[in-house]
Amino acid sequence: MVLTDSDKIRLVEDHYRSFWEGDLQDFDRHGEQNRQLMTKIAGALRPRGLIVGQDYLRTDPPDAFHAAFSLIMFSENGARTYTYEELGGWLSEARFESLERFDLPPTGQSSIVTATRADRAGVGS
Repeated sequence: MVLTDSDKIRLVEDHYRSFWEGDLQDFDRHGEQNRQLMTKIAGALRPRGLIVGQDYLRTDPPDAFHAAFSLIMFSENGARTYTYEELGGWLSEARFESLERFDLPPTGQSSIVTATRADRAGVGS
């Protein structure tokens, strides 16, 4: 993403759970809820608004780290980890574009994912 002098940037720090109206214990359990969350976030952003998230994206098939991490999540609250492809699908369905992944050093186990809200009608509706 290239910014010009005419671009205005406003950073808003928030936690994804603040967008969720249901029971927080059930939040991470279902892909459908994550899909709904991405749509809500898209509706809150202006066209070309940028979403930045950090997650432990599961490899497919899972390597030892991601398998253990997913098992811990499942044992704690019935949740699981998701792949970059699953996250990208939810973002695309919510009309985000220009999806990018940045694996964080030193191990690359954690990633930053960015996407831009499309400049098209119907986002968040």
